[in-house]
Amino acid sequence: MWPGFIRKPVNLLFRLLRFASSLTIVIAIRKYITFAFAFEFACSSPKHQRMTVVHRFLLFVSVLLLAACATPPPEVFSGAQSGPFRLGLDVLSGNGYDLLRGKRIGLITNQTSVTGSGTSTRVAMQRAGVNLVALYAPEHGIDGTVVAGRKFGDRRDSATGLPVYSLYGDTRKPTPGMLAGIDMLVFDLQDIGC
Repeated sequence: MWPGFIRKPVNLLFRLLRFASSLTIVIAIRKYITFAFAFEFACSSPKHQRMTVVHRFLLFVSVLLLAACATPPPEVFSGAQSGPFRLGLDVLSGNGYDLLRGKRIGLITNQTSVTGSGTSTRVAMQRAGVNLVALYAPEHGIDGTVVAGRKFGDRRDSATGLPVYSLYGDTRKPTPGMLAGIDMLVFDLQDIGC
């Protein structure tokens, strides 16, 4: 089936693939590398040079296989409960929004404010029965659709029906009039870390 000069390295590769643990693979590849380089320096005939090319190829394949065995599988994001990290809103939700219970809430938010499952913070809070009474939007607006640096005015949110006060218009912070109807202000903006 295989030509004679390929059979031995191919058999060695198959034996290498049968090993169960990564440590065994590392040891086997180390021995094979030592053998391949010793063989390369010891032989100089054309037949042996062909074998050296095959050995280099098999060494390359072996290293790739080792890297594939050592690389952990990619993690797939499956929602708020996927691991030890939880978003602030998911923590609040998990506690039944107990910190917000009985209070009139204002929310500083934009398009980056979402739950672990991707629902916008303002919609999730409203669905959960939080007494959300006002929204405040920084630069780019509540949906992230306003061009950078462009001022915008107050409006009504289409998703919740709540008033949206601009924090990137005539003022950059909530005025006493904007805060008059709330008991607590929740700030939920994701940061890029700069």
